[in-house]
Amino acid sequence: MTALTLFSAPLHAQQFRDSIPAPNWPPCRHTDSAGCESKSARIERFAPDDRFELDGTLKEAVWSRAEFVSDFVQREPIQGVLPSDSTKVAFAYDDKTLYIGARMFSDDPSQIRAILARRDDSGNSERLIVSIDSYLDRRTSFNFAVTAAGGRMDWYSKNDEDNFRARDFSYNPVWTASAVIDSIGWTAEFRIPLSQLRFNSGADLVWGININRFIPHKNEDIFWIAIPRNESGWVSWFGTLEGIQDVKSRRPVEVVPYVSGSATRTSPELFDADNPFRSEMEYDARVGADVKFGLGPSLTVDATFNPDFGQVEADPAVVNLSAFPVFFPERRPFFIERKELLEAQGLFYSRRIGAAPSSYPDADYVDMPSNTTILGAGKLTGRTPGGLSVGALGAVTAEESAGIYNESTGIEGEARVVPVAGWGVLSLEQQFGSAGSTVGIAGTAVRRDIGQFDLLAADYNRQAYAGSANTRLRFQGGTYELYGQVAGSYVEGTRGRITDLQQFSSHFFQRPDASHVEVDTLATSLSGYAVELGFERTRAKHWLWAVGFEALSPGFDINDAGQLRRADRIEAGGALVYRETVPGLFQDYSARVELDGNWNFDGDRLRNSLEIGGNVQLRNFWRFGGELDLVPRGTSDTQTRGGPLMGTPAQWGMNLNVNSNHALRTTGG
Repeated sequence: MTALTLFSAPLHAQQFRDSIPAPNWPPCRHTDSAGCESKSARIERFAPDDRFELDGTLKEAVWSRAEFVSDFVQREPIQGVLPSDSTKVAFAYDDKTLYIGARMFSDDPSQIRAILARRDDSGNSERLIVSIDSYLDRRTSFNFAVTAAGGRMDWYSKNDEDNFRARDFSYNPVWTASAVIDSIGWTAEFRIPLSQLRFNSGADLVWGININRFIPHKNEDIFWIAIPRNESGWVSWFGTLEGIQDVKSRRPVEVVPYVSGSATRTSPELFDADNPFRSEMEYDARVGADVKFGLGPSLTVDATFNPDFGQVEADPAVVNLSAFPVFFPERRPFFIERKELLEAQGLFYSRRIGAAPSSYPDADYVDMPSNTTILGAGKLTGRTPGGLSVGALGAVTAEESAGIYNESTGIEGEARVVPVAGWGVLSLEQQFGSAGSTVGIAGTAVRRDIGQFDLLAADYNRQAYAGSANTRLRFQGGTYELYGQVAGSYVEGTRGRITDLQQFSSHFFQRPDASHVEVDTLATSLSGYAVELGFERTRAKHWLWAVGFEALSPGFDINDAGQLRRADRIEAGGALVYRETVPGLFQDYSARVELDGNWNFDGDRLRNSLEIGGNVQLRNFWRFGGELDLVPRGTSDTQTRGGPLMGTPAQWGMNLNVNSNHALRTTGG
């Protein structure tokens, strides 16, 4: 019986593979000709008596009725041919949940990689990825993955891209999955609540869909829609998932109150008895709430009152010896959800809200608050059926005081370190055209309650505003992209504050040899502008190129609500790439040349560079690459930190790298 089972299992897999028709490749892109027809899959609705147990075994009755898709195609190593191992995937749903069932056949199940790892880390495991364009906007997707070990990954993709740098792993929906390895491969089940997706309600919905299986021990990457290697784009190639009927985008009212407390005990040997603000035991208590509800069929309102960030992952320790501030990634749940809508145009950096105080009192002992309390915040996010993406946020932060004590006087008191502040952010982006072109506007506003003779006026701007307009135009189905943006900023404060701002590291107006700027000690405001323009070719068999220009005027400043390291910059550059994606003597190879120039508004040549690089992958999947960087002599207007220009020497650097075949159990690179 055992011998018969071992014989029949691979035979079943082979028979299933033989039943799959030859692949219809290359696939059809949505933005191509009007007569183009892409793949479609059907979804099965749960019957009233259907039951579901998430165990990864596909034993539920719904899978016996569901229509599985199996026409997968290799993208690597040989694009356009049938995979060596077959895959079939089906979809089902009820009023609240999307279910996905998948069978991955293997000609040698003992070789399946199933490595345990943390969430959002697949290691080198075999995995199945399902990408869902639930808005059917051909630009954005929610991506869910499960490994053969049952590990889960999820991320959000935007702007029709899905390279690793474009993935937003801060998207962490609540969903579950299970996987089981058996004698003919492995199976997996996904259970994704519809509340974790964003879509516009309708009687008969159609979503974009793509499915990817990666088989590491064969270096085989297979897709339901295998995008040709010489093409760009991601979501715009998706097939469709049809048959979703009478499902509403569920946005019920959610109210989550919290009460938290903490206690800290300091060891006697570390206790400073002279510090009146420290005791051996310290206590803290907080109370607040989060609220979420739908506003119409397309928009969601989130509100928070005195939010609880006690479980947020701490920032890494950084020793910053530069003249420029460090910007940490956002980790707070309220600001992470749909943050891509608020940050779309680069004016908003959410860590500004609730940040640590900038003012520090002069005293022997100071009890500083670690952050500014957010009294309340609300945001409106979503996308309308007409293709308008909306992101709006408002917040109020509290006044904060620090305890102070001077040993010489023996007087203990308080000093204000943060004023009450109001924050506003708005971002609107409209998509149009079959190629997914966009046009958008954005704005930020910050206003602080600082009186005319307020001591805090020396440390904070009274008000700051910034706005921008941008567009990204796609031509010939996305082959060419023209993008541009104009932005402006205005900051107001006392004379002393604006004088300090002009001398901050992002401006350095005090440089003695700068003829185009000077410190104006009578100024009570600072304003500036920024422009950006670029044109690139993103689709081609061999040659790709890009050119771009950007200018930030000396007075441009968005650091009250955004992030900016350095203004007073003019940059121009271009890149040229030649690539071969069709296997021949090599599996693939590419070569590139990049040229970049950098000046300030005084015309000083700062850092120009030339980079020549390339890589080649052999037919045995070993990869070799390298690059040569050439930087001629230039100047720096920042290294002396407000002093005169400083010459920088010519430099060159070389980097060589080797990566072994990732199909091996032991790899290196």
